[in-house]
Amino acid sequence: MRKPVLYSAITLLLVTVASPVARAEWVKDGVLTAASSQNNLDPTIASDGAGGAIVAWADFRTGDEDIYVQRIDADGNRVWQVNGVPVCTAANIQQKPNIVPDGSGGAFIVWSDQRTGVFDIYAQRVRNDGVMLWAFNGIPVCSASGIQGDTWAEFDGFALLVTWIDARSGIGHIYAQRVDANANALWAANGVAVCTAANGQSLPRIISDGAAGAIVAWNDYRSGNSDTYAQSINFFGTPAWTSNGVAVSTFAGDEFLVGLVPDGLSGALVLWRNAGGIYLYGQRLDAAGVAQWGPFIQTNVGSASSVTAVSDGADGVIAGWSAPNSIPSSDVHAQRITGFGVPVWPSTIGAPLTTWDQTLQTAAPDGEGGVTLFFLDKRDFPVTGNDLYAQRVDADGQERWASTGVPVTELPGFRTSVSAVPAGDGSTLVSWVDGRAGNLLVYTQRIEPRYGWWGRPEPSIVSVADIPGDQGGNVALGWTASQRDNLTYQQITHYSEWRALDTIVGSLADAISRSSPGHPADESFARVVADRYGSATRVVTLTDVGADFDGPAIRADASNGVIYLWEFVDTQDALFSPGYSDVVATRQDSVGGDPALHYFQVVAHTSDPLVFFPSAPDSGYSVDNLAPATPLYLSAARTGGDNVDLDWKAGGPKEPDFKEYRIYRGDTSGFPVDSAHFLASTADTITTDATAIQWTAWYYRAVSVDVHGNQSAPSNEAMVGATVTGVGDTPALTHLQVVANAPNPFGENTVVEFGLPARGRVSIAVYDVAGRRVYARDAGELAAGWHRLPFDGLDSQGHRLASGVYFYRVSVNGETATHKMVIHR
Repeated sequence: MRKPVLYSAITLLLVTVASPVARAEWVKDGVLTAASSQNNLDPTIASDGAGGAIVAWADFRTGDEDIYVQRIDADGNRVWQVNGVPVCTAANIQQKPNIVPDGSGGAFIVWSDQRTGVFDIYAQRVRNDGVMLWAFNGIPVCSASGIQGDTWAEFDGFALLVTWIDARSGIGHIYAQRVDANANALWAANGVAVCTAANGQSLPRIISDGAAGAIVAWNDYRSGNSDTYAQSINFFGTPAWTSNGVAVSTFAGDEFLVGLVPDGLSGALVLWRNAGGIYLYGQRLDAAGVAQWGPFIQTNVGSASSVTAVSDGADGVIAGWSAPNSIPSSDVHAQRITGFGVPVWPSTIGAPLTTWDQTLQTAAPDGEGGVTLFFLDKRDFPVTGNDLYAQRVDADGQERWASTGVPVTELPGFRTSVSAVPAGDGSTLVSWVDGRAGNLLVYTQRIEPRYGWWGRPEPSIVSVADIPGDQGGNVALGWTASQRDNLTYQQITHYSEWRALDTIVGSLADAISRSSPGHPADESFARVVADRYGSATRVVTLTDVGADFDGPAIRADASNGVIYLWEFVDTQDALFSPGYSDVVATRQDSVGGDPALHYFQVVAHTSDPLVFFPSAPDSGYSVDNLAPATPLYLSAARTGGDNVDLDWKAGGPKEPDFKEYRIYRGDTSGFPVDSAHFLASTADTITTDATAIQWTAWYYRAVSVDVHGNQSAPSNEAMVGATVTGVGDTPALTHLQVVANAPNPFGENTVVEFGLPARGRVSIAVYDVAGRRVYARDAGELAAGWHRLPFDGLDSQGHRLASGVYFYRVSVNGETATHKMVIHR
C-alpha cells in the first residue's frame, strides 16, 4: 500500500543512518574530475573495485605535462584532493598514461617520461586512499638508451604487465616487463626483447596468459608491409613461441592490429583490419601459438575505422567499429565472435542511424556477454559540436537502449579521448576530455545498464538492522534515495520493498527463463507459487507495481538458470528525501547456530511503469532482544523420601515465544544459576525433584527461557531442610552406605555422600569403563556418621577426565560400595 515516511523516533534514527551528511551525486553531463584551469589530456580509467573509478590524465597546470590521478566513488563523489593527486611532477614532460586496477582498490599507472631528456617508461602504484606506494615520481620500468613510448599495460591478478616500443637500437622494437606489487621487476632489467625483427614494429598490446606470463601482439614491418605478429612470454620472462613472434597474418598489403583479447585457455584472440578498412579479420592462437581458425573474416564493413575489441566473458570477442552507411554519414557497428570463430549475431549491429556521423571511441564489456559502445555523434552539429553517446548491445545482439543511443553529454563543446570500463555492478564508467569550458578538462560519468540513464538512478540499501529492545520479528530497512528523487529531476514517484523468499533451479527454472520469468502468463511459474504460497498470492512483474499496489504478491528474477523469488512488502512515496526507512517483518529471528539472514531489495519506480531501478540486494537479521518475565513465588516442600515438590507462578501472560522454565538446585544459599546447578526443565509451573537426599538441605531457583535463548532473571530462592533419623541428627547406620553422587551427570563438580557405622580410614577410587583406575584419594580417618567429599572431575595427575561413564568405589574397614557417575562436558 502507499505509505508516507513515518517520522517516529525509530524512523528519524534510520533516516539519519541512511542519509550521508553531504549527499554527493553524479550530475548530468558528467562530474568534473579535477577542478583545474589548465588543459588536461589523455584520460584513462580503471575500476576501483567498489563501483567507482580511478582516472589518470596528463595535466598542464605547471606549464608542461605531468601525471595526475583522481578517484570518483560509486555515488559520483571526488574522493581525493579536489584537483587530483600528483603521480609524477618530475622535470620536463610526462604523458600518455595507462591505468589498470591493482586488485586491492588502487591502481597501477604507467606513462612516458622525459625527465632525463629522452622518453623512458615509468610507473607508480596508488593506494585506494590516494597514497603513492612506490618511489616519489615513480619507478623506471625502462630507462635504456634511446626513446621508449607507446605503452600498454594490464594487470594479471598478481603483477603489472607492460609493453612498449623501444628504440634503444635505433629503430622501434617491442619490449615487455612484469612488475610485482612492491615495484620489483620480475623479468630482465629494462625489459624482455619480444621482437627485434628488421624494419621495426608498432602498436604493441599485451594481455595475461593466465599463467603468470603474457601474450603480446603488434604491427610488424619486416616484410616491407604492415603485418600482424604475436609472441608469448612465460613466467620466467622468456619468449616461448617462434623467435621474434609468430605470424598471425601476412596477407598482401598492409594490416593493422585492432584488438587482443584472452581466449580463457592461455591463448589469445587477435583482431586486425586491412589498410582500406574493408575487411575485419580475426584469429585465435592457442597456448602454443598455433592458429585455430580459418581465419574469421567480417566482410561488408565498409572502410572501417576506430575499431575496438573486448572480451565477451565466454572465451569469445566483441568487435566494434565505425563505417560509412551513406555519404557522408558513418555509423557504429558491432559483431560478437565465439572462441570457435563463429559470428553470434545474425548481422552486424548498427547503432544508430541518423543524419550525421557517429565515430566509435571505445567499448566496455557489460558483464553479461554484451558490450557498451561509446561514440561521438554530430546529430546536433553545429549547435553542440560532437556529442558523446552510448549504446548497449546484449549477448544476443539486441540494442538495449534507445534506438539512436543515449546521450552521455550534449553540452556545446569538443569531446575526445574517451575511456571506459565496467564498474562491476553492470554499469559502465566513462571518462573523456571536454571543451565545454573553453579549455580541455576531464569529466567522468556512470551509465546504468537497464536504460542507459546517467548517474545512479537506483536506490542503495545502507542498513538492514535489528531493532533493539523488541521481541524480534522486524528489521529496520534503510536506503539512500535514487539520485533522480530530488527537486531538480523529480523522476521517481515511489519505491517498492521486497523480501527474498526462495529459489527455483533445474529444468523448471530453465523453462521459466526461456519464457517470461515471473510473468502472470507463465503458467508453470504461477503453479509453483500457488503450491508453495497459496492460491491468493499473485504473480507479478515490476511493471505491475504502482504507488497504490498491495500484496500478497511474488515476482521473480532470472539469473544463470536460477529463479529468485521476491515477496512484496510495501511501497513508499518518493518525497525528495535523501534517504528512507521502513520497519519490515522477518519470517524468523536469528537464534544460536542459525543467523536467519533475510535478503531485501528496494526498487525505485518512475511515472513510466516500464522504467524502474532495483537496488542491489542486501541482508540482515532480526533478534529477540527481550528476556521473558521472571517466574514468581517459587516454593518447595518435601513430600516423602527424597522427593521435593516445586511450584511457581508465571511472571505474566504467556508470551508467544515462550519455550520453558529451567530449575536450578544448590546446597548453599545464593548458589549460582549455571550449568553445574541445572536440575530440570519443564513447560509447566510445577515439577518434582526426586533426587533431593533427605538428610541434606536444598535450595532452588527458577528462570524463564524463550525460543531464542533469552533467559529471565532468577526467581526467588526456595529451600527445604534436611530430614534426620536415628540418634543425634544422624541416620541409623549398621554398615557402609553410599548415596548416588549429585549432581549426576555433572560437568565440573559433584559430591559423593556416604555414611560410616564406625570410625575408619576411608579411600575413594574412580575407574573408567575399561576398569582402569583414573583417580584415587585417601580421605584419612573419619568419624562414624555421614560425610560429603567433593570430586572435580580431574584424574590423579590433575587432567580433565573426558565425558563418559565412570565408576567410583568407597572403601573403609574392609567394606566397599560402588556407584556409577557420568561426566558430561
